[in-house]
Amino acid sequence: MEAAALMRSITVLSDRADDVVIRSPRQRSNMLRVSSLAELPAVLARLPDGEEPTLLDLAGHSTRDAKLLRLGETVIDMLRPSVRRVFEQLVASGELDRLLVVAVRLLGCETALEPAGQLTIKLLATTLGRSVFGARCMLMASHYNEHGFDPCFSTLLLEAAQLPSPPRRLP
Repeated sequence: MEAAALMRSITVLSDRADDVVIRSPRQRSNMLRVSSLAELPAVLARLPDGEEPTLLDLAGHSTRDAKLLRLGETVIDMLRPSVRRVFEQLVASGELDRLLVVAVRLLGCETALEPAGQLTIKLLATTLGRSVFGARCMLMASHYNEHGFDPCFSTLLLEAAQLPSPPRRLP
């Protein structure tokens, strides 16, 4: 994750999460906004081709109990066929390859802490064929800068391969 922490990132922000990451108008201008996961492919399709390895950051609040990331009205739960289908279509379309996305980060509070979140992270990594990260603690606006998630806080994230198998709640 050290090298990944210094990469360019594309931040896609839930339209319900301004309070989590937005501290200035400049931050707002550097983030793409969606009201549901279904909008993600179209939002990414409007971006220019990638020129360097890139992180795709999906940022929003997590659900109260399972700690699954909520992107607008959609809970990112890979056990839901509609969610899995969106990510499968992103892979099939070649959009992630075009943008040079090498990893996806689910940036919501404790998205790697509970078994449901861990399973989603692992299934998403398998589906995308890329590293997927989740947060092991609460994330706040102070963890972001004008470019998105601040690389100095990359140690707060866990990669799918680091998660317990079988999934269990982390301390």
